[in-house]
Amino acid sequence: MKDKVNLSRLNVSDANELARLANNKKVADNLRDIFPHPYSLKDAKDFISFCEAENPQLTFAITYESKLADVIGFLQKTDIYSKTAEIGYWLGEPFWNKDIATLEI
Repeated sequence: MKDKVNLSRLNVSDANELARLANNKKVADNLRDIFPHPYSLKDAKDFISFCEAENPQLTFAITYESKLADVIGFLQKTDIYSKTAEIGYWLGEPFWNKDIATLEI
């Protein structure tokens, strides 16, 4: 599995696929209210621009077999929680049930 899944930067060439995967009510229903639905190509381009400006980089594309599958990001906490982060991610529906985000303990 580890050779099938990789992290990379989102870039403008991902915009069409990002919009296609994200424009899914099943995905949006399980995310924070800030996640738009419907999800447009403009939303994808704006999000990618936001990610490109991050310093340090906290948001990544997850690819599965070299195809954009989802996005994962870290929300840096502040104050006494400054050494911690919240992790958020979503998977495009075609990539569900492929053990991409399975946690084994």
